[in-house]
Amino acid sequence: MFALTLTRTTEMRTLPVGISLFLGEYRVLGGSLMAGSVVVTVPVILLFGYLQRYIVQGLTLGAVKG
Repeated sequence: MFALTLTRTTEMRTLPVGISLFLGEYRVLGGSLMAGSVVVTVPVILLFGYLQRYIVQGLTLGAVKG
């Protein structure tokens, strides 16, 4: 709701706001909703898988006391 309120044009919308527009008042575009969710989620999962060793390394470095 926050991102929808602050964006002025359709080009400035975030991905979750764009996906939420597939929900209508009387119908739900289920196929488009799921396809959009996959398109948004897959790159994040791939990026996390690629950078996982650095994320874990950074978390463990910050946890050492002394």
